Amino acid sequence: MTISHHRARPAGEVAFPDGRLEVRNTPAVHAMTDADIIAYRTADTRLVLDRLTDLAAGVDPDADGRPLPGGLGAALDLTAVGMFGHSMGGATTVQTLHDDPRVRAGATLDGPVFGTATDGIDRPLLLRGADDVHPERDAMWDALWPRLGSWRRQVALAHFGHLTFSDFALLLPQAQPVVAWPADRLEHFLGTGDGGRTAGVPDRLFRPPAPPPPDRPLRRPGGPLPRSPLPPLSRARPRYGRSWTARDIV
Repeated sequence: MTISHHRARPAGEVAFPDGRLEVRNTPAVHAMTDADIIAYRTADTRLVLDRLTDLAAGVDPDADGRPLPGGLGAALDLTAVGMFGHSMGGATTVQTLHDDPRVRAGATLDGPVFGTATDGIDRPLLLRGADDVHPERDAMWDALWPRLGSWRRQVALAHFGHLTFSDFALLLPQAQPVVAWPADRLEHFLGTGDGGRTAGVPDRLFRPPAPPPPDRPLRRPGGPLPRSPLPPLSRARPRYGRSWTARDIV
C-alpha cells in the first residue's frame, strides 16, 4: 500500500473537512528556517503514522465519519513501513527515520540532512542524488555516512538534475512556451538527459544492485521485484563500490 501526503503551509490555500480554510502566509513561509520546515513536516508525518496506527487497530479516522473500505485496517502491515521523499521531502524522510521507530527504512532523493538526524541513524537508508556539483548536499551526506549503523547505499545518477526526480522532468519541457526558462536554468534543474526517458526512473530506483541484506525490512518473500523495460539511460555512480547502468538497478 502506498500513501502520499503533502504539506499545507506552502500551498496557496487548503480547505479542511471542518470548513477551515488555510491560506498561504507568504512572509511567514519565507521566514521559516530549515529547522522550522523539518519540524512541521515531521509532525505531519507522525500524524499520518498515527492515523495508520488507528486504522490498523480498527478505528475509523475519517474526518467526516464516513465508513472506509472493509478490511483496510487489516491490510496494513505497520511492521514494514518505508518512507521516501524528494528534496526537503528527503530531509523529512531522514529526520522521521531518526525520530520514529515505526519507519523501518528510508530513501532520500537528492535531499539535504538537517537537525538531529545528523547524529546518526540505525535503520537502512538509501541516498540517491543527481550527479552534479552540489557541495552543500555532498558535505551533509559525507558527514552522515559514517553514522549510518545499518544497511546503507549512496548513488549519484549521471545527467540528472535536482528536479529530474519529480514530475517537473516531464512538465517543464512541455510548459516552456509559457514559462520560457533559459536553457542554462533548465539544464541546472533537469540535467542533460531526455526528460521523457528519465522522469519514470526515480520511482524504480529503490532496488539495490547487490543482493539485499538479511535485515532489509521491506523485502517480502515471493520472488524478485518486476523489472522495467526502460532502456539504459545513464551511468549511476555509487559512492562506494562498482558502477552500473540504470537498467541494473530497476
